Amino acid sequence: GLALTSSLAPSMPAAPGCSPKEIYQQPATSFAYGFIGAVNRFEGRLDGDYVRVGNDLLPHHTHANGHDGKDVIAFARPHETAIVPDLAAVEGVTAKVSRILENGAIARVELIANGEAGGKDTDYFEVELTRSELASLAITAGQRVKLQTRKLSLFDQKQQDGRA
Repeated sequence: GLALTSSLAPSMPAAPGCSPKEIYQQPATSFAYGFIGAVNRFEGRLDGDYVRVGNDLLPHHTHANGHDGKDVIAFARPHETAIVPDLAAVEGVTAKVSRILENGAIARVELIANGEAGGKDTDYFEVELTRSELASLAITAGQRVKLQTRKLSLFDQKQQDGRA
């Protein structure tokens, strides 16, 4: 399924010479991605320019073409994830707005997906946006929307950090 990962750990995996900022911006492994900061996690299969997540299509904006059918895990930070209120949008993963938190200059929207489909784990997402961006969306808790990403990092599901 899809999940929001926010890990707090005493130490962080780092390649020699890599700063925490470099690891945050361009993590080398899916483990490192979830280790530093909140992240939206999408599990799916490569399908041309998209990652197919269930019945939804998420553009991957990478050079992973030619690997159709490969199972991948894709990550996007909350500030790299966007909410599209139009459910008719072709691109995006369907989710439901759970909570809208407007503290400070940056608003946070928490969303859920899958759980109500029955038999599946509920997946959690988080989107960060400015208060004016939030106001222009005019979304409310309980509303179904599409999630899209501005940047998506892909990792092979079978090669989870080189561990079997």
